[in-house]
Amino acid sequence: MSKVVKTCPQLEQKLDSVHIQAINGSIFSPTSELFIRVDFALDKKTIAEVAHRLIDLFK
Repeated sequence: MSKVVKTCPQLEQKLDSVHIQAINGSIFSPTSELFIRVDFALDKKTIAEVAHRLIDLFK
């Protein structure tokens, strides 16, 4: 089970599909040991852009 940043349903679905978890303000992917800090002050669009860049890495 993965926990996802609450932004929009589409983003949650995409994050869940690549098993990326958002933990304590960080986006973490256990499959690649990728750990990226995400500032909660970022607006939702910026967080979504970061997440989509991460998703691109898994393609």
